This record gives sequence, structure tokens and C-alpha cells, in this order.
Amino acid sequence: GHIDVVSPEPLSAWTYDPWAAEIAGDRMYGRGAMDMKVGIATNLFLPRLIRELGIELDGDVTIHSVIEEECSGIGALDAARRVSADAALVTESELMRFTRACLGVMWFRIQIAGKAWHAMEARRGVNAISKTVPIIRALEDLDRQLNETVHPDWAGVEHPINLNIGVIQGGDWPSTVPGACELRCRVSFFPGTTVAEMRALIEEAVMGAAAEEPWFREHPPVVSYEGFQSAGTVIPADAPLIETIGRWHRRVHDAVMPIRVATSITDDRYYTFTGTPAGCYGASGGNPHGADEWLDLTS
Repeated sequence: GHIDVVSPEPLSAWTYDPWAAEIAGDRMYGRGAMDMKVGIATNLFLPRLIRELGIELDGDVTIHSVIEEECSGIGALDAARRVSADAALVTESELMRFTRACLGVMWFRIQIAGKAWHAMEARRGVNAISKTVPIIRALEDLDRQLNETVHPDWAGVEHPINLNIGVIQGGDWPSTVPGACELRCRVSFFPGTTVAEMRALIEEAVMGAAAEEPWFREHPPVVSYEGFQSAGTVIPADAPLIETIGRWHRRVHDAVMPIRVATSITDDRYYTFTGTPAGCYGASGGNPHGADEWLDLTS
């Protein structure tokens, strides 16, 4: 499990204090309550319960508490390379469903140069914010293209691949033509596509849009990468890990465990990459990454 959380901003959107772990009925509210302090708490109490109940294990249980799941996964990468096992369970709050597959995810930046000038003679400058428009359109087209051929495991999932333009930063004064602008983006991609292949598609889309604009011939956009740079993974629906968790899910809930594939990325991929089949299963709740994130304490 991961101990890092995302920002609670904007705080004005919260009804509860994001850091107070307030309990109302069967819910605990707070940033990270669902994603994923509950998973960490479960993992840390597990060895204690095993000892108190006198359960004799046929093998070892190793607990990993890692950092940076929300922005790269480097904590799980390091942990997965240190210890191998028959299986690994990431206790993300999956609403009591088992997630057996995750997409690849990549973060990237596009820097665009313009020409700063006083707004009273705006035509003598080059507005870097305006120059992002054809590039944004090209990225939106790439988003559509990436969803035209769907991986078999994601068949039936509506728009599984998402290219999100999450941040735009440009200019610093209303009366100045902005001389620079930057887009920060996130894109997902199916297992079987490599990081290098995804980078090539991004750069092809950006440079294709730039080729239509004379300004870019001598001032081309610059694409760079940060944060997530990882392919996705899949384990079979009949993997021993899924069968085992499913058997106990049925015993506890008297129902068949739902099995799903994710449209995001989780730490389980690094364990699978290193030869330890992994997936996610955990508690219920709501509003992860949103205001008034909550954990279903009963789950």
C-alpha cells in the first residue's frame, strides 16, 4: 500500500476537515481515508491478528508500505525488486472488487515559445497561448484515435483511454502578449504498447500540428517527460491470487467477487513486471481525489 495522498485543494469545497478523520455514521471523511490509508491500516494490523489468533502460516507474509504511488510508483518499483513472492495484493479501495489489469500511464509537457510584446501592439508579438490551440486539437484527435482499437480485456469499457490536458501555464500580465506557454498532460495506453511507442505517438501528433504553423518552423514545440512513464499489466482472470481472494470474498459476503480492469494505473504493475502476479482488492468508499473523500467503515 501507498502512504502518499493527493492535494485536498480547493479546501473551500470540503464539508469536513480533510485532515481530521471525522466519523459520521459508518463513514470516515478525510483526504486519503479511502485512497488509501485504509489499505495501509489493514496491512499493518494483519500480522498482529495472525499472531493473536494463533494462525500457523505455510509461508511468509511481507508488508510493503511505499511512497510516490500518486506520481510515479517508484516506491513500489524499489520494493518489488527487493522481494519476490507467489503473489502480491495491493489493498487499494476497489469497492470489494478485484482489479486484475491496469493501463499504462505517461505524464508529459509541451513547451511553446512565442514573442512577448506590449498589448497595445499585440500584432507585433506572437501569443504563445494562442499557439497552443492547434496542438490541443491534435491531442484531442490522438485521444480519439487511441480509443479506436480496444484491447480485448477492456472490451465494453466506454472510452478506456484518456488523454488529459491537466495544466496550462502561460503569460504573467494582462497587457503583455505571452512569450511562453506550457501544457502538462497525462495519457493512458493499453498493455502491449511500450513507453517508447507512446512517446512516438505523442511527438508525431504535436509535430504534425506544428508543421501547419509557419511560426513553429523556427520555434518548434518542445516535448519532455516526467512522473509516470510506465506500461500497463494484466494477469489472467483465473490466476491463483484471484481464485484465492474470490473464495474468501464469497465466504464473507455470500456473493461472487466482481473482477474488473482499471482505466488508471496502480502499484500492482511493478510486482507483475518483476514476476510476482499482483492485483488490487480493498474497502469501499467514495470521492477519491475529490472533496469529502470518505471511507465505508463497515467494509
